[in-house]
Amino acid sequence: MSDLLYWVSSEQFWLPQGVSWSQLHSDKGVHTYPKPLDLLVILPIVLMLLVLQIALEKFFADVFGSHLGISDKKLAVPSDTTILWHVFKMVTTRPSTKHVSGMARHLGWNHKEVKLWFKQARGVNKPSTMAKFKNGCWHLTYHLFVLVYGLVILTRAPFFWNIPLCYQDYPKIPLLSSIAGYYMLQLSFYTSSLLMVLQRGSGHVESTSVIIHHCVVLGLLLLSYITNFTRIGALVIFYHDLPKCLLEVAKLLHYIKFTKLSRGFLFVHTVSFFIARLGIFPFCLFSSIIVEIPDSFGTFPGFWLGLILLLVLQVLNVYWFQHMSNVVSQLLRNGKVEKDNKEELMFQSDSEDDSCGEEHTNGNSESRQTAPEESNMNR
Repeated sequence: MSDLLYWVSSEQFWLPQGVSWSQLHSDKGVHTYPKPLDLLVILPIVLMLLVLQIALEKFFADVFGSHLGISDKKLAVPSDTTILWHVFKMVTTRPSTKHVSGMARHLGWNHKEVKLWFKQARGVNKPSTMAKFKNGCWHLTYHLFVLVYGLVILTRAPFFWNIPLCYQDYPKIPLLSSIAGYYMLQLSFYTSSLLMVLQRGSGHVESTSVIIHHCVVLGLLLLSYITNFTRIGALVIFYHDLPKCLLEVAKLLHYIKFTKLSRGFLFVHTVSFFIARLGIFPFCLFSSIIVEIPDSFGTFPGFWLGLILLLVLQVLNVYWFQHMSNVVSQLLRNGKVEKDNKEELMFQSDSEDDSCGEEHTNGNSESRQTAPEESNMNR
């Protein structure tokens, strides 16, 4: 075991052959390179982001949401019925018509009362529309800021337009303060987001996928930072986050019941998601990593670890896009979503906020739909 721990902590595991940690020591007054101790700055930034989120939600989003007439009410808590709670916790949260009939006969209730009880039970731990609106305002603010910041610092860099330059002069690639700030900001945000999802702990498949996503993103950021592959790492996280502002706008418009406009942003988000995560990411960035790094430096354990994380991230992208395309196709064909869990999954994407959705009646349809989430979130 001690030999395994020594190997995993050694430079032979993390760095290409012929590269050592000593080569990443900063030159006094000349160049700066990533150091593991740099990551300690994440702790105060996480606290700063938390304070900013609380302030924005309390002093802006809450007031703005109230002005728009957004409800802060939650679904009523269902009656304490032992047999129904047993079915809800141990069997299913969405009983079939046959199960509803059996429970109704046993309790002397009608079908509508049993269905209402299960709907209320599903909503016990779900946030109100106002809570989701406030959280969405925070996510839109952050993602818009980090998008503009990323555009400003990355489009000025030659490697943004010529990806092979990401590996030029490795390992002696100086760490620009702007790139370091971008890394620390993203690491802090995904750390705080992961902690919030874990604290919420809804246990749904959607929440599990968001937790996996955040862990993978954090792993890729940390791995690329300590090994000084920060150029390609910055491009990966930039294109990964590129569509998120459109999703957050769609969700906020959904909460204030601008249904048609919300769906318009949803369609645009789905297209941008496809271009960024299923186009640029696999065919430009991923392909560059699996070709350029082995050709230039050979393979090493850290490379295979990063490759596994990238593959998991791409599997999640395909998984989420499948649900998005299902929702969009249903909206185009029928003008509504037939299955309420479909829209929930689509809106959640990889954002962690509102991982438990809220049911409401669409103003243009008699059908029940699930309010947009993320995801995710996050997702």
